[in-house]
Amino acid sequence: MKIFKHIIIGMAYFFMFSQADCKKKENCHSKIIIQNKSNTPVICGEKRYDGSNNCNIVGQILKSNDNYELVFGQFSCWENTLSGGKTKDIYIIDTATYNNPNVFYSCDSMEYKNTILKHFILTLDDLKKNNFTIAYP
Repeated sequence: MKIFKHIIIGMAYFFMFSQADCKKKENCHSKIIIQNKSNTPVICGEKRYDGSNNCNIVGQILKSNDNYELVFGQFSCWENTLSGGKTKDIYIIDTATYNNPNVFYSCDSMEYKNTILKHFILTLDDLKKNNFTIAYP
């Protein structure tokens, strides 16, 4: 009977804390939605660095009128990551001129290795204003 009482109390705590967590999640976005509203496919990408301060852009093809979800993590929030004035760079690249995502190069060469159609430098305020949705073009 004592075990049953502990289970009931444990469940009560679980429901109480899970309800508090739901309220907290309202101000926690784990993804940014990128929309391709153009008539052509593009690549939605992010800059990556190797151990020698070289970089490249790693991305995914985004078909015309399609969406891509840039997910930070299931239990992480963009609000925490971009607090204090930090920014998130997202590149929209022409599919005809896109770097090999397995090869790193001098970061000064990004525009030579890729045809960058749009470079978003997003702040937390930018994302909040647009409900964590970014549209290209």
